Order: sequence, then structure tokens, then C-alpha cells
Amino acid sequence: MPDVETPTLTEIPQGELGTAAMLLPDTPWATTAAQACERRTARMWVDSRKRTQALAILVPGTPDEATPPAAYLFGSDAPPDALVAFAAGLPRPVELICDDDVGEALAAAVPEATVRDHSVHWFESLDAVARPTREGLRRLRLNDADAVEALQVPGLLRVLSSAKDVLMIGGAYGLFEEDRLVSAAFTVDLSVNYARVLPFTVEDRRREGLATAVAQRLISSHHEQGRMACMLVEDRDSRMEAFARTVGFEVAARMTSYLLDA
Repeated sequence: MPDVETPTLTEIPQGELGTAAMLLPDTPWATTAAQACERRTARMWVDSRKRTQALAILVPGTPDEATPPAAYLFGSDAPPDALVAFAAGLPRPVELICDDDVGEALAAAVPEATVRDHSVHWFESLDAVARPTREGLRRLRLNDADAVEALQVPGLLRVLSSAKDVLMIGGAYGLFEEDRLVSAAFTVDLSVNYARVLPFTVEDRRREGLATAVAQRLISSHHEQGRMACMLVEDRDSRMEAFARTVGFEVAARMTSYLLDA
């Protein structure tokens, strides 16, 4: 990826990303950025190491799924000029994720950007979540990696590099029927306080409540370990919005992103 030159933001060395991730706000919509910093696959820029008011994190895309890189832009009460100038100079395509204050300035600076409204769902307490039990439902192990890969779940490897990484780092639960994995819920990235989950069910077994069962089992596992579950729903995905309500997420908020095409 080409270097990004800006007179106002300075890149943090790759070897310091794990420590520098402490500068990142721990929110349900920033878990991907946090995980990418932890694994040192992201790049980070700040205006100042001593008194950070502007922070940008660039997470690689997934070319096989035509997913562009994503830049997370965080600013304090200071003017967002540095972040806007940085974002406008990024190689395209890129998706920009930011709060409304930065977004308004960004929309004015790059009016050609496509605005996308996603939703973020999360739990705000560690109260018990339904923990379904049914035949064939269990925690997935490393030797289930081939079955996971066979599902070809979109977005599963945005930050993690393999199915084995997914099973080791965040964990997953799945439902087997006659040795076939038909539904699963994965932890696709983690921050200190949150775990973002992603459900998936094979086409011929959808609308039977299978994804709800595996997701609730995974969510309950995270809550028992002291980390709250969250979920990101892509723009206008009514099916996944309904799923989030069924699972029982307590809070929902809008997350706006700006897509800059090549």
C-alpha cells in the first residue's frame, strides 16, 4: 500500500502498534480497528503522541471479497481539519468511518463520497444471555477449521488470517447435523471490552432459528468471561437487523461511513 504523506499527522512505527492501541477509544464500532492494531496489520497516525486529539487507523481490505481498506477517524473537540486532509489524500477506494462532527467536514471536503448508514448493536451490561442447548450445538475446535472454511463466510477474515485464527483468538460455536456444519457464530474481532460476533447459516437451513441459537451461545460465553458482545449490520440489511432484535441486543446506534471510489 503506498505511503500516505501529510504534514499534520505522523505515523506510529509498526512495532509500537500494540501499545499505541491504548489511544483508541474502546467502542462497539471500533473493534475491527483495535484487533488490527493488536495484530499489527493496521497503520496508525496521530497528531501528537503526548496529547492526541486526532487519530487515524487504516485497516487493510480484503481484495477477494472486493472490500476496500477502512480508515477509522477519531477526533476530540479540536477542529477536524487534520483528519479530513488525511482522509482526502488516502489511496482509493477506501471507506472512512468517523463520528458526525468529522463526517460533516468530510462530506463538505469530498462531496463525491457515497454515504452509507450502518447500525451497531451491543449489550451494555454483562447480565446473563440465553444459553441454548440442542443436539449438535458445541464450541468449535481447531480440527473444525476445514468445516469453517467450507462455509465461505463473507467478512470472516477481515482482520484474522485463517479459520484457525478465528477459532483460537475469539472462539466460535456451531451446529452440526450429520457431520455437516450448518450454522455457526464467530468472533471476528475483539477489543478490551467488546467482542464482535458474526452469524452464518447455510442457505438451505435459514429461517429456522439456528443462527439465533449459536449466536446466543457464543454471546453468553463472552459475557461469562467479562467481555460484552456487539454486532455490526451493513447498510440496509433488513434481515440482519431483524436477527439482532431476535438475539436480544440491548442498544443500537447508527454508524455512518463514507466510501471514496477509485
